Amino acid sequence: MAKKNSINNYIDSIGNFFSVFPDLSKGATQPIISIIPWLALIFGTLGIAAAVVGLGIFTIIEPIAQVTGVKRTGFDFIFVLLSLVSSALLLSAFAKTQRKEKKGWQLLYYSESAALLSDVLSKDIVGILLSLLVFYILYQIRSYYTK
Repeated sequence: MAKKNSINNYIDSIGNFFSVFPDLSKGATQPIISIIPWLALIFGTLGIAAAVVGLGIFTIIEPIAQVTGVKRTGFDFIFVLLSLVSSALLLSAFAKTQRKEKKGWQLLYYSESAALLSDVLSKDIVGILLSLLVFYILYQIRSYYTK
């Protein structure tokens, strides 16, 4: 008997939380499914570009900040790295979500998890709420990604 791995159990348990909310209609999910790959491509590309610029800025500013006594620049560096990871996952999800592969949905899930972690660490309430909305939408379209 095959045993599910713990990450799939975790993803399923989070899905149970979102199952108490009303389902989106089929008319609402179909456009979302067709747009998701393109949103992943656009925001993945923009996110990587912004993260690379952010890393460059931190590389230049970090020594100056150390000398002048500015705190928390290392913590902000973590946010840029999480943004880079999230954006790279979005880009890698593009082709798989076009083919409606389960792996594409999982990459979107991991990308949003990295974004949520960044929001929680930065105590960004609006970001947390938006991430929860994205998770709700992801769980609503999950059944369409089966390959």
